[in-house]
Amino acid sequence: MTGARVAGMPPIVDKARLEADSVEIEEMLGDLRARLEPEAWQLVDGVLARLVRLYGVGLQRALEHARASGAEGASFDGAISEDDLLGGLLVMHGLHPLSTEERVARLAETLPRRLGVPPGALVLVWLGDGRVRLLSALGEEADAVLRRAFENVAPELTSIDIVAFSDLRPAG
Repeated sequence: MTGARVAGMPPIVDKARLEADSVEIEEMLGDLRARLEPEAWQLVDGVLARLVRLYGVGLQRALEHARASGAEGASFDGAISEDDLLGGLLVMHGLHPLSTEERVARLAETLPRRLGVPPGALVLVWLGDGRVRLLSALGEEADAVLRRAFENVAPELTSIDIVAFSDLRPAG
């Protein structure tokens, strides 16, 4: 994947660079907010909100054009769902072809393999009302990684509860 050139910026070429850029953007925005008077920050925030909305409408139109040009539904939706960057952008703009439930279930199913752990090490116990409950044998140190993965795939979740297998008590 190659990215478009922006004056003074190298092309965006890989996931690590995208993640680093995302962190840098958050840091720069925090720095700007701290330096600016509230009225000036409101202007910056307004410009950013409009840019995000503009890009969201552009993504929506691109999807509509692709579908109108014959992009096959399930195959096309599967391809864009597998792309972490595009999937994240589509979620952010409410355009993702999969529901929250489908995205969370898919992640719970594929994440153990991606982390190199046995399939039963992570179990989706419950999902509803913006909340998810997971049963994990990965240890407390993995909780932050799990939480971040589920927040990325479904930022609309309001609660991610991770219960360790070792915390389960037999009935009786």
